[in-house]
Amino acid sequence: MISPAASVPGSRAIISPATWRDLIILRRVEKACFGSDSWPLIDLIGVLTKPGVVRLKVVIGEEMVGFIAGDVRPAEKLAWIATFCV
Repeated sequence: MISPAASVPGSRAIISPATWRDLIILRRVEKACFGSDSWPLIDLIGVLTKPGVVRLKVVIGEEMVGFIAGDVRPAEKLAWIATFCV
């Protein structure tokens, strides 16, 4: 279980759950990481709102510098990383 916010030892980075409120900055991070291959807006909305998706952001100071989302399906005994960008 991920706590509401966790610091990274030896770093100023804070890891916390991402929400729909992070949509605008997540879009910028996705574009910076993936350029023309970044997810369209509707997919970002989905990953930030779909139940069962684990979504974490990394923030240093006031800036989001990383994001990861994973789809966990315990009943099927599988999970996968949907996106990861730093």
